Amino acid sequence: VLGIGADGHTASLFPRTTALQETKHLAIPIIADASPSERVSLSLGVINNAKNICFLVTGKSKADAIKAILEDEASLLPAALVKPTQGTLLFLLDQAAASLLSDKGGYISKPIL
Repeated sequence: VLGIGADGHTASLFPRTTALQETKHLAIPIIADASPSERVSLSLGVINNAKNICFLVTGKSKADAIKAILEDEASLLPAALVKPTQGTLLFLLDQAAASLLSDKGGYISKPIL
């Protein structure tokens, strides 16, 4: 289960950082602008080898990132680079996070109370 930040980061993998190109290590040190600044993250290679990946995302502040991740095939946001090699990928979004998605995506939308 992963989250997504308003900037499209996931698992402490931030946009425009060298951590996104890591291919040799399973885990990598991260120095982030946000607190806590020193972190450890799994690499994209490890994440993409998971059997199941679920993004759980809430809030209007994430809507722009969600739109880019799901509707822009060329998106380089870290969460858009999560593409399981042999597993399944599921997005669970609240209405605010999904508010900018177009109808053309064929998304399943069902309120859960």
